[in-house]
Amino acid sequence: MSQLDNLGRYGEFAKNADLFIKQISDAAAANAVGDAAPKLRGEGAVIGIVVTAAAAGGIALYNHQKSKRKAASEERRASQANATEKLKALFKKGKNPDDPGAESGAEAVDSPE
Repeated sequence: MSQLDNLGRYGEFAKNADLFIKQISDAAAANAVGDAAPKLRGEGAVIGIVVTAAAAGGIALYNHQKSKRKAASEERRASQANATEKLKALFKKGKNPDDPGAESGAEAVDSPE
C-alpha cells in the first residue's frame, strides 16, 4: 500500500476501501462462525447421543449373549454329569450301555459258531 501514497485522494480512498473490506470480511467471518457454532454443537450432541445409545445397546446385547452362552454351558455340564452318572451306574450294575437289558459277562459276548 505504500505505492498508493503518491496518488493523493485516490490513494487515500484505496487505503480506506481496503480497511473497510477487511472489517467487513472479519465481521462476516465472525457471523459465519457464530451461526455455525450452534449447529455444530447440536450435531455433536446428536452424534454423541447416538454413539452412547449404540454403545449401551452393544453392551446390553453382549451381556445377553454372554448369559445365554453361560446358561447353555451350565446345561451341557449338567447333562454331561447326568450322563456320566448313568454310565457309572450301568457299569456298576454290570450292564452293557448299548443294551441295558443284557447282562455282562460270558453270556453277553457272542461266541462264534
